[in-house]
Amino acid sequence: MTDEPWGDVFLVIDGWANFRKDYEALEPIVLDIAARGLSYGIHVILTASRSMEVRANMKGHLLNRLELRLGDPMDSEFDRNVAANVPTGVPGRGQTPQKQHVMAAVSRIDGLSSDTDLAEATTALAAEVARHWQQPGAPEVRLLPREFAAAQLPPGDRFPNRGISFAFDEDNLGPVFVDFDQDPFFLVFGESESGKSNLLKLLITRLTERYDGNACKLFVASASARS
Repeated sequence: MTDEPWGDVFLVIDGWANFRKDYEALEPIVLDIAARGLSYGIHVILTASRSMEVRANMKGHLLNRLELRLGDPMDSEFDRNVAANVPTGVPGRGQTPQKQHVMAAVSRIDGLSSDTDLAEATTALAAEVARHWQQPGAPEVRLLPREFAAAQLPPGDRFPNRGISFAFDEDNLGPVFVDFDQDPFFLVFGESESGKSNLLKLLITRLTERYDGNACKLFVASASARS
């Protein structure tokens, strides 16, 4: 979009069926992005092994389609005869909605035409394009930090109506609170060495910082697993 200083954003999901299986709760969010995102310069690109893996409500928003070599030409939505004639052993060959054969380009600029070390070649291509780009770059995707010190969390008296802060949220990159006055029970579960004990220590520390000894009593019971 020419009126947006950061350009367009592309959401790329490689393997839609596996994504839906592993992140079921995110499917309606992606569908909403596909339905309304184009107005904001957001595009959705999906890959799937078969056309039937993409439901009709999603497929209706993805008007640009391309068929590569199919395991069964009968699954083609364009032309079964053309799909049957797509050669095997030639990655990138397929057909367009106009029933014409197509050959996809190899994403590399190092002079090779094979798929050898293609991931590294694609990374080098992206780095070279970025090096020659003279305009302002798009802001990086915000991610949770690898480590986050408890001292960076707001003190308990800063947000008295929200309880105590104990974590950092990936959605808005802000503190996560728990209010034991409103929700008296709190369950933490995870496998061994996942940080359960450290989280409990942090919660205890935050509680003692917020309440004095007359307002908060702590009773700790510890049970160790035995083989």
